[in-house]
Amino acid sequence: MGSFFSYLVFFNEDYSALNSFWIPFSAGGRGILQIQRTEKYQIQTSDDVLKDSIDFGDYYALIIGNNNYINLNPLDTAIADANAVAAVLENKYGFHIIEVIRDGNYKKIVSTLNSLKQKLKPSDNLLIYYAGHGYAEGVTGYWLPIDADDPSLEDDTNWISDDRLTRIISKIPAKHILVVADSCYSGSIMRGSSFTNRNTNNNIYHYRNLLEKKTRRAFTSGANQPVMDGGGQGHSIFARSFLDILSANENILETSNIHSQIKTIISNKFDQIPQYDLIPKSGDEGGDFIFVPN
Repeated sequence: MGSFFSYLVFFNEDYSALNSFWIPFSAGGRGILQIQRTEKYQIQTSDDVLKDSIDFGDYYALIIGNNNYINLNPLDTAIADANAVAAVLENKYGFHIIEVIRDGNYKKIVSTLNSLKQKLKPSDNLLIYYAGHGYAEGVTGYWLPIDADDPSLEDDTNWISDDRLTRIISKIPAKHILVVADSCYSGSIMRGSSFTNRNTNNNIYHYRNLLEKKTRRAFTSGANQPVMDGGGQGHSIFARSFLDILSANENILETSNIHSQIKTIISNKFDQIPQYDLIPKSGDEGGDFIFVPN
């Protein structure tokens, strides 16, 4: 008569780990418990396991905040927004802050953007944050540095167009790039492109799939429309919501999920609708920008 044995198995709550105990019914050799994972059943894993299993790459940020304009009305919160965003990215998410440009003129902003082509590696992640005046002319949107002329003068010499920004971004080697723009008419950079929010499980295969795809995305405080400077206790309403979500978050977080939360918060109370989409003709391959807290 052969030997009999059994295993008593304990799983944790998300089935990412187990402990097993061999229980012999009679004398005999030790049994073997074999567990095989298939593609059909993907096990949910905790964020700690994900961080240990996946190389998300290094994170960098260029932050721009313009308050004090030479030819336009000053803004109240852009520099405060820029400082606060830089702090939460550095302290909570481990970003390397390349620079915080405060009251940047055309030459300073464009030259710093161009310098990113030599500073970053293909495995890096880059976030560009802009808070300041914006303008739209037809389907083209513009960031307005502090030395930009008033649009009524029809002199765009010191304006930074969506097309110029897109050309620069397309040449930066970082695999994942997110432009966060809190300015009027900032949504024009996406120009009707199409992106569907994901509702997927946070498993290793999902994140590896996202990381393999080049990301060129824009997350803006509104569509092709004016947006509020203020309304968020010393910050713009968009910056306040962005900061609150990032500060409270303890999990690996995709920007598509941040957008869903902010869109609900802002559009239910204010006449602006935050947008999140790919930047056309920039080389986007369908990934997403992922925030990984320390």
